[in-house]
Amino acid sequence: MTYSPAGGAPERTFCQECQGPVRLSCSCPLGRAARAEWAQVGQDRSQVAADQTTARTNPIIAEAAHRLGGTPGKIAHAVVPRSSVEMSFLPEERRDAFVAHLDEIIAEAFDEEGDLMLEEPEMFEDRETIEPADPMAVTLTCIACRGHCCRNGADRMAFLTMEMMVYYRLRDPEITNEEIREDYLAYLPELTQTDSCVYHGDMGCTLPRQLRANLCNTWRCAGQKKMVEEVAAKGAARALAVALIDDHSAYPNAGDSVHLVATVGPGDRVAVIDDIPAPALKP
Repeated sequence: MTYSPAGGAPERTFCQECQGPVRLSCSCPLGRAARAEWAQVGQDRSQVAADQTTARTNPIIAEAAHRLGGTPGKIAHAVVPRSSVEMSFLPEERRDAFVAHLDEIIAEAFDEEGDLMLEEPEMFEDRETIEPADPMAVTLTCIACRGHCCRNGADRMAFLTMEMMVYYRLRDPEITNEEIREDYLAYLPELTQTDSCVYHGDMGCTLPRQLRANLCNTWRCAGQKKMVEEVAAKGAARALAVALIDDHSAYPNAGDSVHLVATVGPGDRVAVIDDIPAPALKP
């Protein structure tokens, strides 16, 4: 990429070492200066985006907390991405590719290498600790988001590996490869979220946590990490999550449909609030 600083002075845009226009990849002093300037531009843009998100969500959080009978200072809350939801039938070619992958890793789990892994159960000591569900206040972030990160599983076969199939064997030594196959295929939904993981259904992941990949049980986005901190500080009895679309700044008017609010109250009762208007973005 050619570097064009403000003013475009010729003596600043020509690299004496490269004998050509200054590029971000140049190792000369002008190249280093160009990279520093571009980095600062990126930081400035990130800060502007963060400030806009805060300005847009703070009033929403305050109103939702009020409806829960509290204030943001007392009720756990977080902001997460809002995913667009488009359901469609799982394309046959994607299903076939996933089934082929599943058959391959199951076969590997029953071969000599899989048998050797069964003799080292300590490899799977941490697995059971990541299977229990999170408190509903933490799960609320996924309910509001509706699976922004699950899209990453679309081309990665739900992140399932041979090691996961070996763990399945360890958990049930009498199980057959065909039974494992049937278990996983039984949870494939007919309708999935378009261009997302094959197990990404209308209400989230259709796989029980015991069958999910390690990554799916441990990954936390920034918003969910924040909610974990909030719950630790304020408790899990009441919580709220605001899901905001990534390009909300393109819809700056008050009342634009850019967010979704999910709350949880006593008894883990979850509610979706759709009547809190988004405030306008100030110029």
